[in-house]
This record gives sequence, structure tokens and C-alpha cells, in this order.
Amino acid sequence: MGTQYSHIDLAERRRIQKMRDAKVPVAVIAAELGRHRSTIHREIRRNFYHDPFRDRWGQEYRCYYCTTADAYAHRLRARRARPLTVASHARTSRGPVHLVGRQHWRETERAERMAG
Repeated sequence: MGTQYSHIDLAERRRIQKMRDAKVPVAVIAAELGRHRSTIHREIRRNFYHDPFRDRWGQEYRCYYCTTADAYAHRLRARRARPLTVASHARTSRGPVHLVGRQHWRETERAERMAG
């Protein structure tokens, strides 16, 4: 089997946010969490919020928000569709030829709707 890994959870994201606000280097954050520094870099880059709008004091909105990052990660994992398998449709007595034909029909119908 492949290498096992664990996703970053909300508690770790909170620690990342606190350390980023305190200007702690990424290498130190990674050592503190027991993760590789590239993992922390990717997490920050993927979920860094930057709005060019400035408030009345001239401050830009630039930060890493742990709750937004966690919600985004959950949405990404929940949105992935499961692949169509023949075994899942075996109970409905549909054969693989029928499933492939139906899938092709759906794709062409979707393309026709988008074109016209």
C-alpha cells in the first residue's frame, strides 16, 4: 500500500494561524507541528487570503484564516464524486455495455445543452 498521511485538522490550523500572526518562521511551525515545512507552505499558500482593499488606516486584508481554510478543505473532500462502477449497478441488472452507452448518452446530451 501507499504511504499513509493525515490531513491537517482545525486544531493544527489554529496553531498555524497563531504562529503566523506572531511572525514565526515556517520551519519552526513545521517542527512544532511535526510536519514537513513544504506541507505548511502549501497549506498557507492554498488558504492565504489577500484582498487589495485597504481600510481607512491603509491596512490591507492579508492573512491566513484557520476556520476558512478548514471549511474549504471539507468542501473539497465532500465534493469529489465517486467513480461509476459496474459492480454498483449489478443489482439493477444493467450490464457494462448498457452503462457505457448510458454514460455516453449523458455526456452528449450535456454537451448539446451547453452548445444550444
